[in-house]
Amino acid sequence: NGVFVGFRVPFLQIDDSVDLRNDLAYLSGMYVRCNNSSNIAITLPTSTTGAKMGDVFTVIKAGSGNVTIKAIGTNYHTANGKSGEFTSTRMYEQIHLVFDGDTWFSESSGGS
Repeated sequence: NGVFVGFRVPFLQIDDSVDLRNDLAYLSGMYVRCNNSSNIAITLPTSTTGAKMGDVFTVIKAGSGNVTIKAIGTNYHTANGKSGEFTSTRMYEQIHLVFDGDTWFSESSGGS
């Protein structure tokens, strides 16, 4: 009847910048909680470094420092039409990302 029990989302807590192209901690469906007090960056994985079509994950800005999401070697577009990178400045903002095999797309709880 559609009941699913025992599911946990992979969770990664970070305080420093992370390059998900070279990080074995990257998993589709994960939540990345950013507890940083200074500005950090998250570099998105590419199709050649482990990202697969349909991958999704969420970044949560929980620290006082800004969090920049950027793409190197792949395309990235935000819901408001920006491309290349996005910087979250709002406390507790959530950025939801999805990969179509070539391009990352995102939307945020802050409207970007």
